[in-house]
Amino acid sequence: MAGDVETVTSVFGRKGAVAAVAGDYRADQIIDSAGKVMMTVAERARLARVITVTEFGAVGDGIADDTAAFAAAAAHVASHRRILRVPAGTYLLKQRISFANAPVSLVGDGLGLSVLKWAADASSLGIAITANADTQFHHIRDLSFQVDAKGGTAITLDYSGEVDWGVIVPQKVHVFDRSSPRFLVENCFFRGAQTIWTSGWDVGIDAIAALKGTVLNCSFTGWQTGVTPTANSPFAFHFHGVNDTYENGHPVEFLVKGCSVYNATTAVCFRGVEGAYVENCNLVSVWNGVVFDAPQAPLPVLNVANSHINALAACILADDCDQATIIGNSLYAFVNASQAVAGVMLSGASARGCSWFKIIGNDFIDSSIGGNRFNGVVVGKGDYGLIDGNTFRICVTAIWLTAGASNCKVGNMNVYAPTPAVRNQVYNQGTGNIVRL
Repeated sequence: MAGDVETVTSVFGRKGAVAAVAGDYRADQIIDSAGKVMMTVAERARLARVITVTEFGAVGDGIADDTAAFAAAAAHVASHRRILRVPAGTYLLKQRISFANAPVSLVGDGLGLSVLKWAADASSLGIAITANADTQFHHIRDLSFQVDAKGGTAITLDYSGEVDWGVIVPQKVHVFDRSSPRFLVENCFFRGAQTIWTSGWDVGIDAIAALKGTVLNCSFTGWQTGVTPTANSPFAFHFHGVNDTYENGHPVEFLVKGCSVYNATTAVCFRGVEGAYVENCNLVSVWNGVVFDAPQAPLPVLNVANSHINALAACILADDCDQATIIGNSLYAFVNASQAVAGVMLSGASARGCSWFKIIGNDFIDSSIGGNRFNGVVVGKGDYGLIDGNTFRICVTAIWLTAGASNCKVGNMNVYAPTPAVRNQVYNQGTGNIVRL
């Protein structure tokens, strides 16, 4: 009948009513007993799909062991295809939380608000997600991941269960389908719960045999040994095929954007990957900023743009890359570097190494104490590359074309600081190279 209402209980536990006729309220609104609009029916339906870990007994006070509650919540959302929300709080965990073969949406209330903290005596660490079907998309956001010791991987995304071992396409080891995205991790912070000398993750995100994954606005602070680091967390973000080979899954198309990394042996590593993109990132106190190694991939693409990288060994290290574009970056030798550092190092195990590359519009600076350690661009093995429009401010050698470099062009738009800031502008040992100063 017109004017009737249906009494309901919202997901917040408040009594309300659904307006059945037009008037002060639309028919798709939920009102409380005082006539105040609580939410729309559509909003209530959406929220009804959200499960919170507190519903399964998680406390979030940083003291109580919330492991069992998290495990139960994870199992429930995996089987019922629900969103798992982690309300503000610090949740103490003592083993890995696993999501098996299901789409996952794990969301917090924000950095520093929703904290997952693994205890020093935890038997296993981090979040582990496995997938065996291309419809399983994974979304993790607005969470802080802490660990009370050194070690472990915060987020493991394992798609090896999707790998087709030559059944669909003989002799091809693919993940199918190859057009659907697999994961998005955004607004997450990975760090130790104590100092960088006593705690920190070994790896922030480890993606295995994935496709079309994005890491957006995430931060990683790893552990280190010594004030001048002699060892660090191995990787902040690691993308690779099964056993690090391209033929085990053909992983392709990864984007790391707006991320910050401090204290890592390698900040961002792509191994056996066909396409990789790093944009607008800040990678500091790392041995290697971006590492790309794809000896088996056909036409493997690397794009590093508009990033700040401060390294102790190499800012960008690419092996066996095709179509590399390195543009608009600020590349530094780290202040505590005690060995030779390269801004961009191109090489490889294949006959050609890195081919058809463009290194344009970058800034190269040796900021190490004492200096005399930084080489801007080093082409160890590569051909048909363009190096132009860069600024070399403090370098031993700005551009070094070794005997393995051929048919490369150094343009006349590079800017070199005068000696002694730059000792050698271009050192050409290769064949067929064109150098214009």
